Amino acid sequence: MFGSLFFAGVVVSCSIMPRLSDLYGRKYISLSGTFMHILCAIVILFSTSLKLSLFMTFLLGFAMGGRVLVGYCMMTEHMREEDVPKVTAVLFMID
Repeated sequence: MFGSLFFAGVVVSCSIMPRLSDLYGRKYISLSGTFMHILCAIVILFSTSLKLSLFMTFLLGFAMGGRVLVGYCMMTEHMREEDVPKVTAVLFMID
């Protein structure tokens, strides 16, 4: 259930966050995703309720769209064009 809710949050986020980042700026969406990720992780750590943990797991997946996907786009926009393939190859080898 935890894994399914996490990926459901990622799917919902992938359909919403890119458009929001185009409207409001990648920096703000990336920072809000990072803060949401930190907050959800802390709440899950101290949670004693299964329902709260499940909901926070969904929000943790939702935060991934802002934190990872939008952050990656923002990173590649600030790099030289010839360095983007090199960095992308290294990042995907780490994951």
